[in-house]
Amino acid sequence: MPRIPNRTILNAYRQDPLLPLLFQECRSLSLAKNELRWLRDRAVHMAQLNLAKGAVASKYPFHGWRSLLRSMCRARSRGLPLQYILGDQPFGNLDIRCERGVLIPRPETETFTFHAADLILHDMLNNRHFPAEDRAKCLRIIDLCTGTGCISLLLHALIAPHVQEMSILGVDISATAIGLARKNLVHNIRRGYLSDNALMDITFRQGNVLDDIRDILGSSIHTGPPDVIISNPPYISQQSFGDGTTTRSVRKFEPRIALVPPKDDCMSELPLNRQEDIFYYHILALSFRLKTSLVMLECGDLSQGKRVATLCNDLAAEYSQVGNLRICIWPAADSGLQCSEPCVVIVQRYD
Repeated sequence: MPRIPNRTILNAYRQDPLLPLLFQECRSLSLAKNELRWLRDRAVHMAQLNLAKGAVASKYPFHGWRSLLRSMCRARSRGLPLQYILGDQPFGNLDIRCERGVLIPRPETETFTFHAADLILHDMLNNRHFPAEDRAKCLRIIDLCTGTGCISLLLHALIAPHVQEMSILGVDISATAIGLARKNLVHNIRRGYLSDNALMDITFRQGNVLDDIRDILGSSIHTGPPDVIISNPPYISQQSFGDGTTTRSVRKFEPRIALVPPKDDCMSELPLNRQEDIFYYHILALSFRLKTSLVMLECGDLSQGKRVATLCNDLAAEYSQVGNLRICIWPAADSGLQCSEPCVVIVQRYD
């Protein structure tokens, strides 16, 4: 990482003595200014809350918001992600709480979730391949590796007003993530961003996607197979995580378990060349067994997306389901997608 010129740092200091602290992560003056503004707003807000509560003995009384701001900036200079400091992250029209130990929602995931909602509402529910009698039934969605629950919650906000009934199950191996997802569900209902029905429609359950996922899903499969499986699984390779490709902030502070797939002793028995693709194999195999109508899998880059699409074709042949599938990568390569940018593999079934 190139050094920031001393002249640039001096210029930032003259504008605000705290800006050089933020430079260590932001690497640009405009971004550092934005982060300083967000941190200052949050510090003042927290100090006002303490004052309103009469917290005279609080560590940060109202007149001490500047001390709180300095401590926030120091934490940011050590690489602590901004979302962990602020405690939340916008995701669509939702307010997603963020805590250490749970992956922070990414803007790309937000974009992909909006696209998933469009496909469900306009391609799947209104498509002639999805019979009218089925549209009146409960729409079932499974969100694997749910993390904060952001995908499940945003899908409900976007789709629930347009369907008679829906059920969303979010699964994650981390008890910390499941606890936070449940907090986010209640938090967004209280804020009015989700309808009260979300409390009944959305369930979060702890489980390992690499195990027999059917045992984890349990009774949800007995009520009918899922119409949609969506996932943003761990997809970073061991090498990329350790060679500097993954940013310092992510390596140091975000949970490795949500980023890098674990080593699998059975890897040699699977039709995979890359360890980082293992979640896709298990999720796709599950979708073929359950004959899921729509599968959306976020991938780290276009190269991985192509591998996952090829894997999907291979599994379709293995399960004798080649003729009724449409497999594509979104955004398409000719749409300007850069090779290093995340993408989504979409599998649509037409029976």
